[in-house]
Amino acid sequence: MKGFGKGWSRPQRFGVANSEDILTSSNPVDAQNNGYSGTPMWKLALERAQREQAAAAAAPAVKIPVGFKPIEQVQESVLPSSRRPAGTKWYYNEKREIFWSGRDYHLYVLDPVSRQPAEFHEAVSSDFRTAVGACFHDSATQTRHVLVKDLVKAAQSLCTAIDHIDRPCAIYALYEGHRAKPGVGNACAEHCAENLHQKVLLKLAAFRGYWDDSRLETALRECFEELDAEYISKNAGANVDGCCATVCLVTGNRLVLASVGDVASVIVKRSGEAMCPIKAHAVPDPDAEDEDSDDAPEDLLPIKWTRSFGDPDFKNIGTLPRLSPVPEVAVVHLEPQHRGVALVCRSLYNAIGRSVAV
Repeated sequence: MKGFGKGWSRPQRFGVANSEDILTSSNPVDAQNNGYSGTPMWKLALERAQREQAAAAAAPAVKIPVGFKPIEQVQESVLPSSRRPAGTKWYYNEKREIFWSGRDYHLYVLDPVSRQPAEFHEAVSSDFRTAVGACFHDSATQTRHVLVKDLVKAAQSLCTAIDHIDRPCAIYALYEGHRAKPGVGNACAEHCAENLHQKVLLKLAAFRGYWDDSRLETALRECFEELDAEYISKNAGANVDGCCATVCLVTGNRLVLASVGDVASVIVKRSGEAMCPIKAHAVPDPDAEDEDSDDAPEDLLPIKWTRSFGDPDFKNIGTLPRLSPVPEVAVVHLEPQHRGVALVCRSLYNAIGRSVAV
């Protein structure tokens, strides 16, 4: 053919060898699928897959975060068995006291209630901003208030961290005392003003997961009950002071109100509408619009409140009425229509009316 050099006689064959050059096994099938080592190709593929699987099990796909080590290597004195999550692939950071999962690569803390791992919560900052003010009459000697505009900074001053709580994080409280001797203040209101917000702070620090509404409600109820029990144990027989209270905890876009007694809490909307999410715990109901109420007249009752701090002579079994320190709690999810919240002493609230007081 044209184009080929002179002397070419016949086509050459490439890639063909005599059968005796490749038959090294008595099994014809294996002989056709052998590798260079003489091992069947299917065995080589299986061994390779096994090696890859073993390598994947030995090293996680994601690099272990700095400061974490396998939970099995953590000493019992550092992390007792009762605080270790069940399962495998857990890593622990002793300094941060937090877990990392090698399964989903998330951070976890141990829920002190359920004793199960709960995902660590990174604080979220809300667009809501707070502005706080307070005013009191000189004659309000039994009234105390607490304004903590930044609870996170307050926690730092007490060597406690609540960096996981949504911002803004603040607490405001109004304590209106009763039954104290004239001119000496109110021991119960003083005790509450000094200690309640610190109890709330420690509760928030104890769990670094997400605080849902139910958990917030439970924490405030526990704080009220614990504080009341402490006050009564220290002052049993010393005095009969008591106080009403409303506490307002702000975390992110949520407002948590807890109340005993009849301190008014009023949420105001930008339209001018005012609403009271918690009713007064008093007899007769000071907010009742029915003038023909069947409640006994106030001057005939030994005490007009149904819930309060203190009042130790009305907390014993068998006393009538027996007062409760358990607060009513309401969680309000803030929206742009909300303008603010007001905590108002009942005497002022009743004297000048809701709209003026707010």
